[in-house]
Amino acid sequence: MSNSEKTSWRKWIREPFYFIAGEKALFLGLGAMLLSATVSVFSNAHFDGTLDLHIGIPAPWWVFMAESVISWLSVMVPFYILSVLLSKSKVRFIDIAGTTAFARIPLLLGTLLALLPPLQQKPLLITDPLVLFCSFLLFPPLVWTLRLLYQSMVVSANLKGFKAGLGYLLGLIIAEIASKSLIHYFLSPYLIP
Repeated sequence: MSNSEKTSWRKWIREPFYFIAGEKALFLGLGAMLLSATVSVFSNAHFDGTLDLHIGIPAPWWVFMAESVISWLSVMVPFYILSVLLSKSKVRFIDIAGTTAFARIPLLLGTLLALLPPLQQKPLLITDPLVLFCSFLLFPPLVWTLRLLYQSMVVSANLKGFKAGLGYLLGLIIAEIASKSLIHYFLSPYLIP
């Protein structure tokens, strides 16, 4: 593999929105959410917030899908509004929708990791060294998602520097509050044992 191929592959992993956005990114992101919801039926991995992944109680497939969609919409809407307010460029709704959906793809790894036997034991003993190790394996997909969400705003809204950081942080704070509130309001009857 040549250096230019390695560089382009690395750039694709770190900054995919220079290569894919809009409808294609939205399609792939929604597909990953469908797959995550399906895996979550077996792993009981709940996205009970924008960036929260917890192993919980069994639930119907549609609850896992609703959690993913609520979490995605809770990021996408504030990111779009903040992008429009902060950017001098024309911001396309489909680009923000697609890139924020695509940014959730690494979280699929989290639902797969949640299938690991130490994370499926009941009760889940956080002091168990094997459980701690498996829990730390969930950290890289979260960091990758955070990076992709930042890239989503930077590329889709053509933001840089302070405006990019401000929009990103405000968007994440709003998203976390909105997702936690919406999931609690609409889905708590299905999540409480």
